[in-house]
Amino acid sequence: MHKEETLIYTADPLPVTATTVTLKIFSEEHQLKAGTSTLKRLQEGLISFDWESFHLAFIPLAEPSEHHAFILPDRTLWDLYLLIMPFTVHPPSGEKYYQDVRFYIDVSLSSAKAFDFFPHTMFTVEEISKHYFFPPNIEVQFPDVRPVVISSGKGESLFYWTFQPSPSQSALVPGTKHALAILQLPTGTPFLQGTIYYEATIVKPRYDSTITKGTKTDQVPFSRQLIRPSVSKNAQRRLNATMSPQPIDFFIRSTPSVSSTLEQRQQNKSSGIRSAVMLTALGLEYKAIRAHLTDIHEEEHKGTIYEQGLFTTDTQTWKVAVAEIGAGNPGAAAATERAITYFQPSVVLFVGVAGGLKDVHIGDIVCATKVYGYESGKVETVFKTRPEVFRSSHRLEQRARAEARKDDWSKRLLPPLPDPLPTVHIGPIAAGEKVISSTRTAIWRFLRTHYNDALAVEMEGLGVLSAAHINQVEALIIRGISDLIDKKEEADANSSQPLAAHHASAFAFEVLTKLIPSAPRSSDSWASPS
Repeated sequence: MHKEETLIYTADPLPVTATTVTLKIFSEEHQLKAGTSTLKRLQEGLISFDWESFHLAFIPLAEPSEHHAFILPDRTLWDLYLLIMPFTVHPPSGEKYYQDVRFYIDVSLSSAKAFDFFPHTMFTVEEISKHYFFPPNIEVQFPDVRPVVISSGKGESLFYWTFQPSPSQSALVPGTKHALAILQLPTGTPFLQGTIYYEATIVKPRYDSTITKGTKTDQVPFSRQLIRPSVSKNAQRRLNATMSPQPIDFFIRSTPSVSSTLEQRQQNKSSGIRSAVMLTALGLEYKAIRAHLTDIHEEEHKGTIYEQGLFTTDTQTWKVAVAEIGAGNPGAAAATERAITYFQPSVVLFVGVAGGLKDVHIGDIVCATKVYGYESGKVETVFKTRPEVFRSSHRLEQRARAEARKDDWSKRLLPPLPDPLPTVHIGPIAAGEKVISSTRTAIWRFLRTHYNDALAVEMEGLGVLSAAHINQVEALIIRGISDLIDKKEEADANSSQPLAAHHASAFAFEVLTKLIPSAPRSSDSWASPS
């Protein structure tokens, strides 16, 4: 740690790098089968951290003073290190939310001690834009951020830090948290070894109650070389003689707009206002979705422009954020990840147009059971397919099937209604990076040969579902058929794209209307198996 070094405190997710570690948060339950009880893990959420962000900074010698007297080791015998460990708590799936999250570090050296970075009596709920001074002469600044923490482990080698919601919050907001501690080690300790792990309390709302579960992650071992500047014995003697201090100005800064927005998302999630993200590739698809919303306002996050509005039914209110993200699966994956992190939605829907491959007509709707990534494979003398495949969420797929059997969704269409009404199909979709406009091309023949059950072809569904899968958020791809590959330009000229987008958006909002909060499978088991 260098003098006047600054760290930026932000709730934004840590970037994914080669050194990122992602841990499953799981609960355990005993299941009885054939008279034998087995312990089964159920995945409840995800936590990730980056070894490159794990900092152990030597705290230089400084003069003791009264305001930090709770740590006064003999610096001839002990070294002090500042531990900084940021980690990202990813949103849980469905309607679940975090009640608290605990970070643990268990140091294997028995003589090592961990001290709370904050004194035991300090709760930062009411402390805003203030400075704190800790031994030895470390200045910590939290401008416009309220990191609500309870720390424990003073004088112990096992240290944990509990993150809880503030009094104005009903749940802990997902995002990046920062655990800080002061470690006291014997002078000259060359390495620090131990384990890191997390625990969390996760809550699942029910119709008139909640289910609370204790969860944890696996333990991750670590080993860090400790870098200690050489200090002469004379310098240590002068220190003991109250040598003038050399303070470290250590700042932690926040991005309040992100933090406050995340707080509002989580409050909405716990208050009955449900959140959805709808993404599109084209402007005409965007307009078709926007037409169903009221009280619309614009929001910008990391350069992406969203509009968020209300969609109210007889039984519930949805906050729906919509964005036009352009074509292509890689961009769709990045945009979906960003929207999930920012809006904390219950569901993600991609709503747009597609080309029909089989058994469909212009204006029909296709809801994807799964999306094939047809570009993936191995090139030898022939191309061998090795497709990526992601499925839409089972609950959303089932709701789409239920609404496809009825005509209720057509009431959302503008008059005059088409006769006959468009057909809603539930089946596979193929996604790649190409616009296909002829059945006389090699790529069309390839799709018909290797993906002959695909009803439609498009360019974003794989990216959306992959990001939703990683973040454990329910997602569904809904496409209106705007062309049948051949004569695509002619179909587009006849306004088939706005027609298809209108049909797809009407069906999408009917799915939202009928989508009720998911119920647990039983009183003690409500998470999807890992």
